[in-house]
Amino acid sequence: MLHGQTPFTVTLEGFDDMVFLMVMDGCSSPPFLVAARPMAAGGRGLAIIDAVSSDWGAHQAVGGGKCVWAAFDRHVNDGAHRSSPGRLTDPTLGGGDR
Repeated sequence: MLHGQTPFTVTLEGFDDMVFLMVMDGCSSPPFLVAARPMAAGGRGLAIIDAVSSDWGAHQAVGGGKCVWAAFDRHVNDGAHRSSPGRLTDPTLGGGDR
């Protein structure tokens, strides 16, 4: 796994209907989706999250850095692909589309 040059914390929380993932780090640069080249060593993280999560986004963390989050439905995927990009909101502050 490749990640920015700062320490990071990964948190997973399970709920009846979803799993919530948060990655907090010390870098304030926002994340963005890129089209990684086939042989590139990185650049696929958000594309994978976008493909398999029900929603994702990011916000600035208190005290600096950022928090990137993703929500995953706990039911079996019916094969539908969500083509909209993640939202740059914090679901705990009323954002997201849950």
